[in-house]
Amino acid sequence: TGKLSALYLSMPKTSGSGWAVSSMKLVSNDIWYIRVKLTGVDKQRLRFDIGGQGTKGQIYGDAEKDGVLDLGGSPIYKSGTGYYVIKVNDKTMKYSVAAQ
Repeated sequence: TGKLSALYLSMPKTSGSGWAVSSMKLVSNDIWYIRVKLTGVDKQRLRFDIGGQGTKGQIYGDAEKDGVLDLGGSPIYKSGTGYYVIKVNDKTMKYSVAAQ
């Protein structure tokens, strides 16, 4: 079970215009998971969205850059290419982004 009913990852589209949204999976109690391929697009960043629609008041980022999501926080910048595993604990709001 999770605190949230759904969680989405948002990243810039490879075209550079707009945000691509992908549904995350609840894989165990409070842990959301997604595996993505980063392409090294300029200013690669990500954020989390509880509605999947980019609605203000439902988007999480990391305001303090401390590994804990904040409602309305700044997008999380991540450089690199290849596959990454992203996890979010919706109880603590801690997240991780790890190369695979």
